[in-house]
Amino acid sequence: MDWIQSQEKKHNLLIVDDTVETHGAEFKGKKAGFFSDIHLSIFLQIKIQKIQNQLLLSLKIILQKIVKIKQKKSQMKKIAKNDDRSPYIL
Repeated sequence: MDWIQSQEKKHNLLIVDDTVETHGAEFKGKKAGFFSDIHLSIFLQIKIQKIQNQLLLSLKIILQKIVKIKQKKSQMKKIAKNDDRSPYIL
């Protein structure tokens, strides 16, 4: 943090601090968020994680449906092999 602050002064920059996951954290006796010019608590990572979880759940459901369809096809093939008069065309 010292190096970042020295670069801020040297190059006339602003420090933006995102402390969403640093509640209560300290550095050299100062609470997180007090080292910057602009302090944010962005919950973007949490939102991304929720979206990923929803996508994984959707993918799991789709894969389960594909497995069921393949199982039904396999059963239909067995029926067709055992019965020459089967109405199924595979």
